[in-house]
Amino acid sequence: EAGTLHAIGAGALIAEIQQSSNSTYRVYDYGRVGKDGKLRELHIEKALAVTKLEPPTRKPEPIAKLTAFADYDLTILAQCKLFNVSHFDLHGNCSLNAKKDSFHSILVLDGQIALTYGSDSFTITKGESVFIPADMGEYILNGTGEFILTTL
Repeated sequence: EAGTLHAIGAGALIAEIQQSSNSTYRVYDYGRVGKDGKLRELHIEKALAVTKLEPPTRKPEPIAKLTAFADYDLTILAQCKLFNVSHFDLHGNCSLNAKKDSFHSILVLDGQIALTYGSDSFTITKGESVFIPADMGEYILNGTGEFILTTL
């Protein structure tokens, strides 16, 4: 949730899904330097002004796990008025539809997945992401792997 103080340690790979705000306040930066070779600016006072000092209202765990699909397991990770985030564990085909009300953002966490739209097809692998524009319509993901789908 916005205003939650958090840290990213060494060796962590994260996908931070958020509404674009163009605001990042650093309270500690491990002595890292910017492109100019100088220590990056810290924003302690600004961070204190917007940090929530109570526990998050939602537990940091999935909302629901759905296993009724033959070729994938679906876990709903987050839902709010700004976006939805789901985790797919794919072992076959998955048909999705990018309607006019939302883009689809796919981030592959593991495996190799073929994306087919009409007569076009290409493969996406671990660490790669694809942006599907709103109103593109139906597309198919096929393969074995895990991915995160973010929609509005």
